[in-house]
Amino acid sequence: MKQRYVYLDVVRCLACFLVVVMHSMRGGDNANAVLYVALDTLAKPCNALFFMASGALLLPIKIDGTRFLKRRLAKIIIPCLVWTLVVNLIDVAYGELSFGEMLAILVNVPFSDKAYGILWFVYVLIGLYILAPILSPWLISASKNEVKWLLGIWGVTLILTIARNFIGFPADERQMLYYFGGYGGYFILGYYLHQYRPRHNTLLLMFMILLSFVVALLLRTPMFLELNRDSFLGYLSIFIALSSYSWFVLIQKSISSNIGENESDKNNSLICNLVAKVSNLTFGVYLLHIIVRNAIWHIPFVISHGCIIELILTISLTFIFSLGVAWLISMLPFANYIIGYKKL
Repeated sequence: MKQRYVYLDVVRCLACFLVVVMHSMRGGDNANAVLYVALDTLAKPCNALFFMASGALLLPIKIDGTRFLKRRLAKIIIPCLVWTLVVNLIDVAYGELSFGEMLAILVNVPFSDKAYGILWFVYVLIGLYILAPILSPWLISASKNEVKWLLGIWGVTLILTIARNFIGFPADERQMLYYFGGYGGYFILGYYLHQYRPRHNTLLLMFMILLSFVVALLLRTPMFLELNRDSFLGYLSIFIALSSYSWFVLIQKSISSNIGENESDKNNSLICNLVAKVSNLTFGVYLLHIIVRNAIWHIPFVISHGCIIELILTISLTFIFSLGVAWLISMLPFANYIIGYKKL
């Protein structure tokens, strides 16, 4: 049986919760702008953590590439198609979309996430899965320093997004490091951190997380308002990469890596099993949470108690109900085709 890593389950659970946090905020409330900025910055590592956990679990792949792709892609492509159809049918039912418009959107599904915006993550993940059999032979033979060099070049590309605010140079394929950028860096970073377990001072890791909050607040001051905020705090920016790196390593340092190491401790074993079960449902929560959140935003009790209470209720109820619905779906015989996981 394949070894289960508790810390990676925790990483996935945290990433899933942060996704819900990110999508639970309404815009346009200037009175709580600092709160929104803080929560948005806190939640930004969510997708990076998912990619890193995938890289840690999958790379390098040890089975035939064709078999790997058949097994992995089926678990995400079919649920992606199912929820794209569900979301668009809901829009048609509410009169926000005509049937003809829905069909036009669905035609673009193989090429674009526009049919259901949050699925951009799945499109990237599909690309990383396709890349995995190509990367794996190199990772098996590469030394630690060679992987560090690749990650170092990737890190430079994340800094270049900031430099474009001050220096005019192309951001297209003519740029020398263009092919070293992208989400593949997080995929390989997850492998590297899982494989080599670098040691870092906890205070340094916490400082790197705090740094993204400081930058977020500075960007709201008059001196920096004209700068491109996304280049500093986008998913592919150096500050969010450092924050993602720090969260991953902090969790790795804090939690036993092997689910079987402390089986004699009954309480510990129960917690590990619970975390593993939630981790299995995170993709289902990701697919469901926007629909659940929209329903919660129609509950008068939730939206009538001010910004902070609304945020707390929206985040907690969205996560709990999405998790509950995903758990119920997981017991269906065809759950694999809906949320990518079926309870055995």
